[in-house]
Amino acid sequence: MFCKQCGNELLEGESFCTQCGAAAPKQAGEPAAVPPSPPPGQPAAGMTPPPPITPVAPATVPPAKKSRKTMTIVIVSVVAAILIIGGAVTAIVIIATGASGPSAVLGKFFTAAQTKDVDEVMKVVDTSYFAGDQTLEKFFRQGIFAGVPKDVKFTGIGYQTTVKGDKATVKVVKGTATYDDGGTRKTLQLSDSTENTFDFVKKNGTWLISPTTFGTLFALQYKKAVESTFNNDVAPKAAALDPVFTDAETFLSTKPTPASAAIQAKVDAIQPKVDAYKKEVATAKEQFQKIVDLNGRGLEAYKEYAEAGIGFVDTSMELFDQANEMVKYVAETLQKIQANQQVDLATYTQHTDELSKKLTDLKTRLDDFQTQMSDAEDKIQ
Repeated sequence: MFCKQCGNELLEGESFCTQCGAAAPKQAGEPAAVPPSPPPGQPAAGMTPPPPITPVAPATVPPAKKSRKTMTIVIVSVVAAILIIGGAVTAIVIIATGASGPSAVLGKFFTAAQTKDVDEVMKVVDTSYFAGDQTLEKFFRQGIFAGVPKDVKFTGIGYQTTVKGDKATVKVVKGTATYDDGGTRKTLQLSDSTENTFDFVKKNGTWLISPTTFGTLFALQYKKAVESTFNNDVAPKAAALDPVFTDAETFLSTKPTPASAAIQAKVDAIQPKVDAYKKEVATAKEQFQKIVDLNGRGLEAYKEYAEAGIGFVDTSMELFDQANEMVKYVAETLQKIQANQQVDLATYTQHTDELSKKLTDLKTRLDDFQTQMSDAEDKIQ
């Protein structure tokens, strides 16, 4: 008996041609057979086998970006040292004592700043801002005097105070600051600073400095934290997903079709890796959200960065879920074929096309979010 499609000789009892996959001529009384998985490159008559799975590369993890700006120390606040290090701006103010109201409080704060006495500073700061979040207070203590020159001297300080009920602002309007810069003594006109306004709140009759004045200090620390999480925790989990998806693709494309149990084992190996990634990236999302929730000055670029980061996290988790769905669906189809069950080719093709489009769209969205994050970082000074 010979194949009607390619002419290959068929052995007795064979239901399908081993060369082209066409069904063998039926003998009298013989029931119609369900086509098995065809050999490589040869589709079975009336059915196209599941296409090979496109490897799903792990979501690109945005690395901790190194500042392209030269690390410098610039005193830029009216009675203040504004430290610019790696794009971070920290305002440290020093005002002469003897004034009343908010300025008197600033006097104590700036005296403490001269000696970097954090404990004294905490006495004149509204600590209710840190309520329920010890991390904020930790960031404040660690960052408030970071990098401030020891020998900063201020002269001719003048400021303008505006009081509205239990809130006030103090704006530096004149004065100079001298400091040592690599052995050279430099003088800065403090009124040139754009970071020269400080917020106050009145609690129980006492004026206190509001930490919202130092919003970028907190945002910078959360940014460093989320970058550390990505580099040390998220990236390794994302990298671990690449080989399991690639292995599944290779295995499911093997001919003849592997045993059903072996197929299931490959599929089951993916979910724990996806779960591990989602667990770590959830921590990063919480850190991004901390930036979004911050109150204070100069946070616009940080919030843009964080909102794009949240979008990246959510999209990456969705991408891996959809990639896993693709693997499961192809595996399920192969298992049906191996069990000689009929497969609706039209339905199969439509569903795989839909999943493929989703994966492509998600990857595009990931690229967009990374671009947004990079653009926001460029705005962070």
